[in-house]
Amino acid sequence: MDYYQDNAQRFVDDTSNVSMDDLYQRLLTHLPQGAKILDAGCGSARDAAAFYDMGYQVQAFDASQALVDIANTMLPFDVKLATFESFSSVSVFDAIWACASLLHVPYAEHRATLTNLISYLSPDGVLYASYKLGNYEGERNGRFFCVMTLERVEKIMNNLPLELVDHWVTGDKRPGRENQQWLNLIYKKNK
Repeated sequence: MDYYQDNAQRFVDDTSNVSMDDLYQRLLTHLPQGAKILDAGCGSARDAAAFYDMGYQVQAFDASQALVDIANTMLPFDVKLATFESFSSVSVFDAIWACASLLHVPYAEHRATLTNLISYLSPDGVLYASYKLGNYEGERNGRFFCVMTLERVEKIMNNLPLELVDHWVTGDKRPGRENQQWLNLIYKKNK
């Protein structure tokens, strides 16, 4: 988290204007209008703001106090300070959006992290997650990354109450990074 504490404004500047519309639409085909969406690891609050502006009920959290402080100036609702493990809510959600956030969780901790998150997912709710595509775990430029292939993710998901309903690969949306590939996944919770 030190990276995001020390570089919060730079991170927001680099990510807040990136268009994610095609990714949003891929998720939203699984949801009714006005559904409840949790932005898990909301970072710059770009996605939480977009879903809110589209008429969805949104809650968001991040583990970086600096990013939460910035997000709270950009959104008309309170963003919680929480880690994936400490997050709790009295609400359940129709969707959990974890865009480029779970990739900071060590592989060995993924199952416990996902178990906590999906406990707040309604029956038939959907989880969107994205990871840099590859097979690597470790620190790069001051941040920890768990880079995934579909096979690695599926090993984690084995025996969790989720079913893979969509997956695809995209290039990074940020200018100059188009060659970085991302694995996008949508899982549906089993009743």
